Amino acid sequence: MENLKPDEEDEDDTEAFPDMNYVVGNTSGMDVGNIPTALGQRIGDQAQLGGSVMEVQIYNPSTFKIEKEEIYSSVQQLGLDISLHSEPNLGFASAYKTRGQQAQGFETAQAYFKRYLNQLAIFKKEKDNRDDLDFEITRINPHMSTSPIPALQERMASDVGLDIFGYPVNEYDESAREQRNRTSQNIYANNEFLRRMYYTFVKKRAVDQEFQLFNSFFSRYSDKFDRIFRDAKRQAADNFYTRGLEGKSEDERLETKVALVTTAGRSDVGIESAWLDILEDEFDEPIDIEGEPAASQEVGIGKDEIENLNDVDEIIPRGARLTTLQRLSEAVYRIENEEFNIPRVGQAIEDDDTAEEIKEKALEAIDKRLNKLWRGNGDKFLISVQGKIRSLQNYLDINQQRIVDQATQKEAVDFDRDNGKIWTLDEAAEEVMVGNPEFFQDIQGAEVSERYDEMLKFIFEQFQQAMWMESNLFYFIIPSWMTSADYSNDRHSGWDSPKFIWKTLVLDRWGDEYDIDLKNPGKQNGYFEALENSREFREDVAGAVGACYVWGHFTQKKSDFEISGEDHVADDSGKYTFVEWMNKYGIAVNFEAMDGDPQQRLKVWKPRHIVTGARAINMTARRQARNQGLGGRDEINPVLDKCPAKFTIDMEHTASFGVNPWSEMSDLIEQETRIAERNDFDAAVDQGKPLAKILRNYHLMKPGVESQRGSRHGPFDRGDMILYRWLYKLVEAGFTRNPDERATVMYEQGDEKAETTYMARITMDMIELGIKPEDVDPVNVSTDGDYDSREEALIAKFFGIDESSTAAEWAKIEQHAFDPLDGLLEAEQFDYTFSSAAAVRNDNNPRDFQNEEYR
Repeated sequence: MENLKPDEEDEDDTEAFPDMNYVVGNTSGMDVGNIPTALGQRIGDQAQLGGSVMEVQIYNPSTFKIEKEEIYSSVQQLGLDISLHSEPNLGFASAYKTRGQQAQGFETAQAYFKRYLNQLAIFKKEKDNRDDLDFEITRINPHMSTSPIPALQERMASDVGLDIFGYPVNEYDESAREQRNRTSQNIYANNEFLRRMYYTFVKKRAVDQEFQLFNSFFSRYSDKFDRIFRDAKRQAADNFYTRGLEGKSEDERLETKVALVTTAGRSDVGIESAWLDILEDEFDEPIDIEGEPAASQEVGIGKDEIENLNDVDEIIPRGARLTTLQRLSEAVYRIENEEFNIPRVGQAIEDDDTAEEIKEKALEAIDKRLNKLWRGNGDKFLISVQGKIRSLQNYLDINQQRIVDQATQKEAVDFDRDNGKIWTLDEAAEEVMVGNPEFFQDIQGAEVSERYDEMLKFIFEQFQQAMWMESNLFYFIIPSWMTSADYSNDRHSGWDSPKFIWKTLVLDRWGDEYDIDLKNPGKQNGYFEALENSREFREDVAGAVGACYVWGHFTQKKSDFEISGEDHVADDSGKYTFVEWMNKYGIAVNFEAMDGDPQQRLKVWKPRHIVTGARAINMTARRQARNQGLGGRDEINPVLDKCPAKFTIDMEHTASFGVNPWSEMSDLIEQETRIAERNDFDAAVDQGKPLAKILRNYHLMKPGVESQRGSRHGPFDRGDMILYRWLYKLVEAGFTRNPDERATVMYEQGDEKAETTYMARITMDMIELGIKPEDVDPVNVSTDGDYDSREEALIAKFFGIDESSTAAEWAKIEQHAFDPLDGLLEAEQFDYTFSSAAAVRNDNNPRDFQNEEYR
């Protein structure tokens, strides 16, 4: 660099990044066998790589206590700052309780990381309180997710399924309700969630057929819903009744009606009395039988007119009776054959015209009154719905399932109370799901809430296995809650962060392509269709839900923390969320993706998914600090930079899922820019530097694949333009340009160490000067070492063609310059030069020759 010419006065620095704030470091190894197992030795060994900060892998929380002094001593003597990496096989996005989907479950992750934070707080606080230790402990790097994304439909649950707050999702007995209500985390007190859950899960995933839900659950607990559902079934049965008469002659229709009513009467004894009432309805015009023996006061019916079917019943043979349903078919047969006899005399009516008139009016009246009996009297059922269904099934061979299926599509009324309101069954079911008091008027006087809670408990018990499945939790149940999470009452606090996650990862990305309405998910081009047709859409939904589970771990689930009996740290105990404890002791995290497989992607692995989850945690933490305090502070701890959670990008891990890692980072930058422009949540994104606050660490290595390990962790070789281009674009988007917290370019080493930390320093120096990737070209570098600028000198170092490197190369060239001529020239071969000591010993006089190496 001493050969640099003075900078030109008019040199343009406007494209540089003078605001960069970073340090170059390296990890303490990644499953590398030749690194000593003792932690202190490993730190010392890996410090030779030249990083100014080291990411130390401490998986067991007890290590902070057992090897405390060794770590303190090694790090202090080396003059390093350290960050940490927790257990790599444990993430926070699982919905299963202890273990499922090849990964640790919710409670296992909660218990482990609570111990980690507890021991780290003691370790860090003691370091802060001791005068002999002045190194810094920065952030923990945990993997956000280690469990595979669930299939759209699992065969069975792997374990007990939990909600975002860590409660078993199907438990709703009195104890469970009290616990949820006490923490104001009762998702079932959120009416908007229940409405969506009805359409996405209860109606479509919990039961095979809707009628099972209506019959077995809603009708059982809600009298009003039962009446509405019966009205819908009545309408469906009436439709099949009408269709059963189509295409038949008058005689055949009457025969069918008689048969249907008679069949219904076998299961509904109340039909007989309704039929007797109907028989009293008078004809439109009475039939004049004056002069007929039947009209005689002494022996006939006692009047000269037949006014209704009861009168007709008096003049037909006694074996057939209109007043008895089981004899109705025979009575019709007698009327059709004009078998009218004078009672107690047996004499037939003599006038054929009169007999014909009686026949026609009687059959017409029977037909109308059978219709009235079947269809009911206004809003009053004269035949029970079940009687109709059995009649249609037995006589017309219409499957009950067909009738009920058609009923589910009907609009209906509450015929017994208020028939002014017309309901679809879905609308009525919604009201039952949310506990509308109108639907729970118990005739026995029980409290509406008690009956409603009992219904939910019963439903959730019956749907236990379905509710536990991660496929249902991730694609149907939790999305229904996230889209309505800001609903607030005394049992459900209301949070905007879950809604922010959903909007950012799902609605903003897919809202123009699909109509995502969870109250109507089955519409054309709607939510269900998107889940079925698009793998990427499913990944975004699963990523959003996984990020929400991480948010729940860090901001909602309280654990018992305790510090006692420490020499340098004051006692402390109580229930804290992770983020409360972190804020109290100045601990922060950088979430990263675990490496994976293209055929088995994880729930949360995309950079934009991880960042969205981190931002959600930060939003809630800042709000809690403002409103009720966070870990005993009324603001975010200054060392956390207002962001307890940030992001570590690991390009290799991202590439392991079979994608172009920069394409995923480009999506992240686009997303963050959109959030900044939208500015409708407290996300705190700088529009000019969208990554500045959230991207804290870059695990720098060359992505690749090796057959034995599955990932390469390759070195940053000289002249590697891919890594240079990625780093430049990240800095351009804000990485390392946060004045409040220093970013880290961290070489995550593997078997190949090479010069990665050296190359990282050169690269960052070049980027700081604003050297664009297109300007990094060895052609533009002077070969004589006389560089026109610092930029040119750095480019020379980047490609390994700087002065110090070329001098060594020229020495090698000169030493072997004549090797290609060996054996081609006819000359005596000598083992020594003429001016050497060996020449003198062989009686050669050096003065006879010029003092040259070659002649």
